Amino acid sequence: QAQQTADVHIRKPVFQVGTLKDTSIISVIGMGELMRVGTLIANRTFRGFETYGMVAIVYFIVIMILTKISQIIERRLSNGKSKG
Repeated sequence: QAQQTADVHIRKPVFQVGTLKDTSIISVIGMGELMRVGTLIANRTFRGFETYGMVAIVYFIVIMILTKISQIIERRLSNGKSKG
């Protein structure tokens, strides 16, 4: 049972990125504001495709950075578990 508990703790960072992508928690780091500004720009310039494309690219970059950070944390926790 201790092994299952350790596995849960190791997988926690990946779960947090999934939660970030799947829920409204994304608004905490400003993605809601990014989308609102994107909508304002698209409405003013009539360039919705380009505007929302840039919003998507920024969102993708943020999620990729958070995913890499969680993988590093997961790897460090995994290495620490095998040493102890």
